[in-house]
Amino acid sequence: YEGKMSMFRYDFKKDDTDLLVLDLASTYRLDFRLHVLSNDIVYVANINELKDKLSGIQLTRFNFGKKKIEQAVYYHLSDELRHDVDSISRGNEDWRFFNMHSFHVDPDQSVTVSLEKMYYRSIGLSYDKYATEDIEHWRERQAQVTAGPALLLRFSPTREVLWEQYIDKEQSVDAQDGLNTASYVLDHTNPDSVRVLYATADAVAA
Repeated sequence: YEGKMSMFRYDFKKDDTDLLVLDLASTYRLDFRLHVLSNDIVYVANINELKDKLSGIQLTRFNFGKKKIEQAVYYHLSDELRHDVDSISRGNEDWRFFNMHSFHVDPDQSVTVSLEKMYYRSIGLSYDKYATEDIEHWRERQAQVTAGPALLLRFSPTREVLWEQYIDKEQSVDAQDGLNTASYVLDHTNPDSVRVLYATADAVAA
């Protein structure tokens, strides 16, 4: 089991701290995103990994006014989604290197979560997204940053899955440019849909 999730609220005027704790998980929680709905209510979205592969997404609602966790919903990647992705990617999706891209909460408290596969390629380097924590890896390299497939999920206010969408894309740029000309952006101005914008280019034969 992996560690607990702790959420603190500090009152500067009273010099007082409130603490809410979500219990242990059987998967590794990482890449947290917060949405502060009010002084009392905070939403947290995170991804969950098992053996370095994406296993699901967790949505948690902390209510400091009531001093309790009102929602802690874990969405496990469904067999139907995995089957669809296998068909789209021709079996090439290994579910590694996914990161939380964005977390959006609508006024009615419906939620949109988007993920993106991100990694970089360099000669003689086996990519590990946790390697930045090791100072031995801190050196200049010639590399390509790849922003790969995207995964979008929409949840109702009661956290039923309304839809899920896998976008099979791959954008590679020089590491010096980073994600300035890769990745994607979302538009939530229409409450009934989410628009996705990203750059594409025709493949150039060698």
